[in-house]
Amino acid sequence: MELNKICNKCNINLTTTNAVKRENFKYKNICKPCYNKYKSNHNKNIQRIDRLKTFVECENCNEYCINRKGRAFCSLICKFIAYIDTWSNKNGCWLWTSKLDKEGYGHILINYKTKRASRISYELFNGNIPSSLFVCHNCPNGDNPTCVNPAHLWIGNNKDNQLDYYRKIKEI
Repeated sequence: MELNKICNKCNINLTTTNAVKRENFKYKNICKPCYNKYKSNHNKNIQRIDRLKTFVECENCNEYCINRKGRAFCSLICKFIAYIDTWSNKNGCWLWTSKLDKEGYGHILINYKTKRASRISYELFNGNIPSSLFVCHNCPNGDNPTCVNPAHLWIGNNKDNQLDYYRKIKEI
């Protein structure tokens, strides 16, 4: 059956057998071969664009890196530095500006696991920490849980951590 329409791409007369139907059963102004060619090229272009979108500039150092859901950073150090404020505190504390827990300590998501920012700071700048040891704060004006300055951090066992806690309470 003739539709009195012409294909927009190849200018042939459209019939009910060679025209492409829309979802609401009306016919588009394109024939099936042209539509299939358009559809395959369109899918290739979308895949090419998706591949290009995965590589973006790091928000911190402008190096190219892979964008994984949300903000893009090329390394853990770039991600860490993006969340600290080194300018506003006069005591030399690096304040954590991202997520905090109920005690006020910073947290960062690494490989889908939440870790304390002070622990990550110590590991990045001073080396690995045994799992049995704690990262303790030694800020100039008392305990500052949001501080991640590696110069203000030290490691100790559970007893050291508790003694440090009670010493700071007595100072207050």
